[in-house]
Amino acid sequence: LLKKPLESTKAAASTIAISLAESSRLQVDLDNEREVFRPLATLGSQIFILIRELPCIDHMYRFSLESFMVLFHKVLNLQTGSDSIEEKLRFLGNQLKIKVLFYLSRSLFKADRLTF
Repeated sequence: LLKKPLESTKAAASTIAISLAESSRLQVDLDNEREVFRPLATLGSQIFILIRELPCIDHMYRFSLESFMVLFHKVLNLQTGSDSIEEKLRFLGNQLKIKVLFYLSRSLFKADRLTF
């Protein structure tokens, strides 16, 4: 009478153990894949920190994180013709610099363009 519930509980426990092992393996794989993009994320944060310093030049130069994230997502959605991860990251990093430069240069006063 107690044997069937005990066997079903044991089967459920083994299924849970297998699922936990699979989950741990997937977590490690996702962490490794995410780390590939860390250089691009670092570049993005460095550029944003520089943008946040622009009000020191003139108080009119205030750019939000939201506007920067729009540019960042546009860059991430670009199609790259390369299969190499390093080349893709280099391409995306260069495109991020270009997009930020064009975005900021449209809003700079003429007197401040040489500074930038």
